[in-house]
Amino acid sequence: MVTAKDNRGHLISEPTAEQLEILRAELRQLEEADPKKFSFGHVIVPRSGIWQNELVSAFALGRAQCESASRYLRNPKRELLFAIAQNDTPNAWAISCGEFDAVLITSGFWLKLRKRAAWLVEAMRVRAIKQALPKDSFQASFLNDFANGLQGRLRQLHMILVQTATNYILGHEFGHLASGHLVFATASESAVDKHGFHAIDSAAEGLSKSSMHQAMELDADVQGMAWAKNMIATARPSDESEGVQGTGALLRWIQADPLRVNFVSLTGALLAFGTLGAKGFSIGALYKERSHPPTSLRAKLLVDTQTIATNAARPDLAERNSAYAKEALLAAGLGVAYEFMNKLDKNHPESAQVRTYLEQADFDDLAETTVEEMGLAAPTPKRRRMLDYYVTALALRWQALSPQCAPRARWQPGYTTPWTTINLRQNRR
Repeated sequence: MVTAKDNRGHLISEPTAEQLEILRAELRQLEEADPKKFSFGHVIVPRSGIWQNELVSAFALGRAQCESASRYLRNPKRELLFAIAQNDTPNAWAISCGEFDAVLITSGFWLKLRKRAAWLVEAMRVRAIKQALPKDSFQASFLNDFANGLQGRLRQLHMILVQTATNYILGHEFGHLASGHLVFATASESAVDKHGFHAIDSAAEGLSKSSMHQAMELDADVQGMAWAKNMIATARPSDESEGVQGTGALLRWIQADPLRVNFVSLTGALLAFGTLGAKGFSIGALYKERSHPPTSLRAKLLVDTQTIATNAARPDLAERNSAYAKEALLAAGLGVAYEFMNKLDKNHPESAQVRTYLEQADFDDLAETTVEEMGLAAPTPKRRRMLDYYVTALALRWQALSPQCAPRARWQPGYTTPWTTINLRQNRR
């Protein structure tokens, strides 16, 4: 690996030209194997003055996270690299490349995420002006404690949410590595050619490859949430970072209350899922041959498991925690609604009419409607039973596969909330 400086002069690691060429060769094989499924674009290492600064900061964040993850590698000689695929479609991948592993996000994910987070923060600001907030809520506490210099703190909150959402996505990809979902490729044997994208071999005969892939995705989601939550809870704010873009005081304020940490973690994850395209789905869609469960189901399951786990660990905070989790859902929904509203053409009569209606709508009603459209609303009892059955079936498949994945684990997964051992129905009672 070689080092370069980002736009602030910090040293950051980057793949060598040889490693990048190996990575690009592996990705070309994936594209050729299934061009409809994989479209990576040009793999880049952004540098100030060549690529827009937004991608430079994305690379600096991703590289720092990969360096943190590298500390846990069982084999210290095996490198974990980060790069960006210049592609407008939001996505991310983890892949085994010869003697190293790589994690990628697309430029489209980063740029769209920043815009979506900006609309969420703007919706918070407008709502504070027009409508009273519940006293014991993240947003009310934030607006009250940072009434002076609010605009600057909103910009800092935007930064933290973007970083947390990105950390969730990167943590998800780290989860594939940590849990052994990917095989070890060698320089002479491509993981793509011999084994497919995930670690599925003849030992899994009799089990649907589609369901295996989906089970791995849910397992990686839990790892991603644990990673993002740990990053926000353990960040070390310093007074030196209190400049215009600094987030020191805001980070200390978030870390002072575990429920604020939960809110930021969940909101970041929901922002990530919204950026990836969370939307409503039918029960029939669950059983189609697909590599990923519906994005909105993954988001809802993540909110459920994290809420249940925190309520079980801290029953004294259960009521507040459930309220904060609902607030995170509504905040994400309101952000999407505001993004849609501001894209409407004021000069077009029909669009202007819709925009006027949305601007006058009750904030909670608007947020709840959007959450329902995104497929994140609480399901009916019948639909809940069917979703529980589906998730339980995937949990059993993961239990069958996990022993053969364990030898491939790049590092030992941290202590997380395992979705396969949470009895959702029992805990909901």
